[in-house]
Amino acid sequence: MLPVLTYLLQANTALLLFFLAYSLVLRRLTFYGLNRLFLLFGMVFSVVYPLIDFAELARRNETLFRPIQRTIDWQIWEAIPQQTDGGSSWIWLVAVFWFGVGIMTVRLAVQLLSLYRIHRCSQPATYKGFRFRAVSENFNPFSFGQTIYLNPSRHSAEELGPILQHERVHVREWHTLDVLLAELGTVFFWFNPASWFLKRAIKENLEFGVDRQMLRSGLDAKNYQYMLVRIGGLRVSLATNFTELTIKKRIGMMNRKPSSRRLMASYSLLLMILITLILSKMPGASVNWERGITTDAGNFSIDPKNAFAVIDTPNGTLNLIRNIQLKHRKAGSEPPTELILFSKNSEGRGMDVYVKIKDDQIEEIKILALASPHFSANNSSKKPLASLK
Repeated sequence: MLPVLTYLLQANTALLLFFLAYSLVLRRLTFYGLNRLFLLFGMVFSVVYPLIDFAELARRNETLFRPIQRTIDWQIWEAIPQQTDGGSSWIWLVAVFWFGVGIMTVRLAVQLLSLYRIHRCSQPATYKGFRFRAVSENFNPFSFGQTIYLNPSRHSAEELGPILQHERVHVREWHTLDVLLAELGTVFFWFNPASWFLKRAIKENLEFGVDRQMLRSGLDAKNYQYMLVRIGGLRVSLATNFTELTIKKRIGMMNRKPSSRRLMASYSLLLMILITLILSKMPGASVNWERGITTDAGNFSIDPKNAFAVIDTPNGTLNLIRNIQLKHRKAGSEPPTELILFSKNSEGRGMDVYVKIKDDQIEEIKILALASPHFSANNSSKKPLASLK
């Protein structure tokens, strides 16, 4: 698999886990500030997570991770054939990915140009100490960056104050950054439904938080909710619109009872997600589910491209296996029919090789794990051998 596809697979898996945790557990909580941090962290971590070499971190800290110790060394001198079937399919997938990114980038650029046009056509104005840009179009009140936009002729004096107060909260807390991050997520992860759901989740959580602040400021809840029902108009995609979500959903959250502080324990989901994602990239035991084989691969990682490449064994390998079987028989134990040996390919990269034996003959050989090109084993010349029945 090409590196870009591996990156996308890992990043989108992380994105999906964060979305599921939020939608299934955290979305119903009224800790909007914590939810905002959770969603932003999820977006950023999903992007950088595939780029972090946790195996390298493990190698630098030998007190936490068991060093590789090998007891048997054998060499494979022939080059390992590389699987090329399906290579063109991977290239086509990458091409489709970048084509989609291009389309989404153009879409984002058009939205930014639209905002710029609105800004150029607007005029600076003030109302009771609130600064904003007056527009003539039938737009829903919105803010972008540090600027509020609205058409004052569409709203009564009773409505202007709460609207501007609402949008000023968006401006003060820099909610535009959240929205832009969510938009960038859909640009690069356009094929993942979780990125689109997360974008909506980020926007709705921002509105829930601002609504709560508005009610805490002393506004009458019913009057504020009726005002939301009355106000309508065109929405601006990249902005934080005054009526961003369905009114029913926002009113429902405003009427929801504040969550108990004990429910803050729900955010331990973040730790569970991080542990799951990090361990999936850490060196350790790797499992071949098809055969139920578990190997202690140390600092090795599964290489899908070579995982099932059949290789030729060098002279003497069969004699080595017979010696292993003889030792088992002398010890009074049944000789293994399956072995996992340490070897090296023609490039000098270490690998774990699965060997199946039938009637004292090698029946099958497969590569289970291939070391990173930067991997260096212990100075010991002996390598381990794991055996299975």
